[in-house]
Amino acid sequence: MRRALWILLLPLLLLAGCANGAETGFERFRALLPDAVHVTAELRCEYDERSLAFTLRCDETEEGCTVSVLAPQEIAGVSVKLGEGLSQLSFDGVTLDCGDLNDYGLSPVTALPTLLQALREGHAESYWTEGGSTLGELTLDDHVSAQVTLSETLSPTAAELRSDGRVRVFLTLIDWS
Repeated sequence: MRRALWILLLPLLLLAGCANGAETGFERFRALLPDAVHVTAELRCEYDERSLAFTLRCDETEEGCTVSVLAPQEIAGVSVKLGEGLSQLSFDGVTLDCGDLNDYGLSPVTALPTLLQALREGHAESYWTEGGSTLGELTLDDHVSAQVTLSETLSPTAAELRSDGRVRVFLTLIDWS
């Protein structure tokens, strides 16, 4: 009887140990996340009837974020400044005020700042390890959640942003500093 009980409990104990290690790694990453982050990512944005691909760079400072388009080439160089009460579109030295952003609107230009916000403020739903990576599911609010993949060195490598239960943005992080 004892042997059968151990056979049944062993997988649960192993899973508990894996989750704890993943949680510890993810929480260590979150605790060390600096106030200023610079990230470059390839994004695939899923709309109802089409997909769009971009390469964006997000430079976060105390004043807010600047998101710059690196690709596609046709709009490379366009940047958007986002901050408390600020949203400005800039290109080739000209700045255009874009007005206030929706509180929970997810778009290509808000994807990286939303990811950074989820990393800092999101409620941790679960953690697990997969192929040497640590994954975490973070809920930002009733409308947005993020699944984030951390490498063995606890650097973000990929993420998915969900809006109302559907993956809307797939991110491959190609530079994180």
